[in-house]
Amino acid sequence: MVGKLLLPMYGTQDASRNWHETVEEHLKTTGFSQGKSNPCLYYHMERDICLMVHGDDFVSSGRLEDLAWLRLQMEAKYEITTTMLGPHEGMKREVKVLNRKLLWHDDGISYEADERHAREIIKQTGAEEMRP
Repeated sequence: MVGKLLLPMYGTQDASRNWHETVEEHLKTTGFSQGKSNPCLYYHMERDICLMVHGDDFVSSGRLEDLAWLRLQMEAKYEITTTMLGPHEGMKREVKVLNRKLLWHDDGISYEADERHAREIIKQTGAEEMRP
């Protein structure tokens, strides 16, 4: 059997490209400019919001009122789930972004790499055979 797709099939390069173009268009219409060195980075000059897009994962930083504005802009177009990292009520002190941990401390934010990467490096280098 042969069928004709009316939309790109999930998981294909066409679907990924179409999604990125849709997100790019929406962000630009809300005042974001796209990074020149990395097309996955965006900046909103008036609101001083930095935004990173990786597939359907978004990470942003800015003032609380500006992030609330961004959330409304995204909810108007997409169904989203939001987690806030920070010290205030309703915020998390630890979040995962692309399998990496971001931890909020009183003196700053720490970042932990994905544990699977460390295990793979140990395995590939033969370090598992070494003594401490």
